[in-house]
Amino acid sequence: DLRPDLLSLGTGPGVAADALVLPFRDGSFDIVVSTLFLHHLDESAVTIAIAEMLRVSRRGVVAIDLMRHPFAFHFLHWSNPIFHWHWITRVDGSRSVQAAFKREELSALLAASGFPEARVRGHLPWFRLSVSIPKRK
Repeated sequence: DLRPDLLSLGTGPGVAADALVLPFRDGSFDIVVSTLFLHHLDESAVTIAIAEMLRVSRRGVVAIDLMRHPFAFHFLHWSNPIFHWHWITRVDGSRSVQAAFKREELSALLAASGFPEARVRGHLPWFRLSVSIPKRK
């Protein structure tokens, strides 16, 4: 996270840093994993973040993110009478899905940004995308 004060809410060690300029040496980690983060970035920032993750990894990057889809967008509203979602969950969830990528979009973005080996897969019915990018030798 960018905010050091939020680290106190978690357990275990943490680092406050900018994902676009990671404060680690090249190859510091075997694999870098990103979960539900890419949809918070614009396209240029996604490519910078992926490049930084690859830089600090020895083997590659795995990312999981939301998939933009009409069902995923409407799900929280449709299911609210059953689950009684908190209003923040409903609002943030819908906005996050709107900001997410479709599989084809993320795949094309990564290929055009110099990551042709990136594999992007869609996972239904969970409306998630997974990205795997092996480290170049």
